[in-house]
Amino acid sequence: MLTKTDAVVVRSMKYGDTSKIVTFYTRQFGKLKGIAKGARRRGNKFGASLEPMSYVTLVLYKKEHRDLHLISQCDQIRSFGTLQDSIEKMSAGLSVLELVDGLSHEEEENHALFSLIVETLSVLDSSSRNYQSLARSFQLKLASLLGYAPSLNVCVQCGKPLGEDNSRTGVGFQLTDGAVQCSDCTKLTGSRRPLGYRHVSAPAYRIMQRFLSSKTENVATIACNESVGNEIDETLRLYFRYHFEHMRDLKSVQIFKSIV
Repeated sequence: MLTKTDAVVVRSMKYGDTSKIVTFYTRQFGKLKGIAKGARRRGNKFGASLEPMSYVTLVLYKKEHRDLHLISQCDQIRSFGTLQDSIEKMSAGLSVLELVDGLSHEEEENHALFSLIVETLSVLDSSSRNYQSLARSFQLKLASLLGYAPSLNVCVQCGKPLGEDNSRTGVGFQLTDGAVQCSDCTKLTGSRRPLGYRHVSAPAYRIMQRFLSSKTENVATIACNESVGNEIDETLRLYFRYHFEHMRDLKSVQIFKSIV
């Protein structure tokens, strides 16, 4: 069946002497893979449309119960060209795609996730600062869309809304269920803390709240220093590890940190 859908190019790899196998996240079908025959020949019809982080209109022959479909046409809607301008911006964009590739299932439609991917890459493309903030916000929102939304505003023990005290002292974060614990309940539990407990400092906690609640277009205004950023990265890494058994550390983030 010949079908057409908007898509974001997630990954592209060489196949044979002249072709490519490309992973897309599509509006209509979720994640799927296609083969672009002749895509590596000089003057081929695909041009740069099969490069990762491209936003495209995809036409393909889709066969039921097949893992690989034949790509007929692929035209750029937007190239997100500035994502190649710096290592940090590229790392943030690639980490978004790496998460999508690692955590989404084949041909499982999710319009909200498709919109989040496009919004995040669009804002990243037009931003001039705080690139990693967009990548971290994407992680929190992705967890929510996949059914693992962290609850950051109410104490899991006593049900009390977290207020100014916790904005000064930080919170206990239970990685197993993505819930926070207020400072009073943390004192009461003392050393009897549950498996997967992690203390999150006040600055990191406040910024995580903002990452989760802010519109994507506003996330690029949220700055955090290296120490807080590293704390959030480690908290998210552990949280994803608890809930996604096959989750691996993000190569794009590791490469960026090894360079800077």
